[in-house]
Amino acid sequence: MDSLDENNTLLSHWLKGTLTQKQKATFEQSEAYRDYKKIIDTVDGFSTPSGDQEKVLLAIYNNTQKKTTRVRKLTYWGSVMAAAAAIILLFFVLHESSTTYRTDFGEQLSMNLPDGSQVRLNAKSELSFKEGDWSENREVFLEGEAFFEVQKGSDFLVKSKNGTVKVLGTRFTTLSQQDFFEVVCYQGKVKAHATDQKAIVLTKGNAIRVNKDGTEQWNTDGLEPGWMANETSFTDAPLPRVLLALEKQFNIDFDSDKCDLDRRYTGSYTHEDLQKALKTVFKPMRIPYIMESNNVVTLCSE
Repeated sequence: MDSLDENNTLLSHWLKGTLTQKQKATFEQSEAYRDYKKIIDTVDGFSTPSGDQEKVLLAIYNNTQKKTTRVRKLTYWGSVMAAAAAIILLFFVLHESSTTYRTDFGEQLSMNLPDGSQVRLNAKSELSFKEGDWSENREVFLEGEAFFEVQKGSDFLVKSKNGTVKVLGTRFTTLSQQDFFEVVCYQGKVKAHATDQKAIVLTKGNAIRVNKDGTEQWNTDGLEPGWMANETSFTDAPLPRVLLALEKQFNIDFDSDKCDLDRRYTGSYTHEDLQKALKTVFKPMRIPYIMESNNVVTLCSE
């Protein structure tokens, strides 16, 4: 076995942790080990790979070694550089790639973030984050609505096109859909910063809504959003906000051209039955409606 093959074999076993103590001591005195150690020390600055990532790293290394075995004209240093390129590329991919969760109409999804924080997405929503630098940058991007239970630690940011929520550790919901931005704080303290607006600090029971009509604040005594128990609730909500929630829950569309949308709704509806939900919302508001055959609900004038 020539020195290149021997070093490659030892490196493979070293990465797998299968070297004997004597082999490990011998290998760690070799030039090959010093070269590979420099590579590992360099990429360690990017992020620490998880167990699964280490398996991928080893697989990429092994694949690189198979290719260098086929092409025997590669020098020892060329083999090292090929492995280095594969390793560094992997770390950049893991560091920069995003993890994304999505829900469909009427669907909810619970997940754990890398620090143990918990998130529950409401219907037709999307959440993404970069896991590679999570320990230094706890930041998620939200489109739709989600409930958060954040572990204490460094700043935690929920970003959306309509605004940002900054917390240290608390329970809250954030909604960002169309031109609506809502934040409800159920525990702890959050800082809600709607786009082009001043930041507002919310404590337990405080809520804020920002849309084209301006900024509104109200209070709630709930411990979590009603939609987590399959019942959506509203407090003096603009009618377009209610229609949007119904659309996301039941996969329907509203034809509201003949309806006065400058109205408010306080109440709740169940997720279990569309007809019951429509009746619960529109009957007390005295808004006639017709359920069309193509999942369109036409709102009529009184």
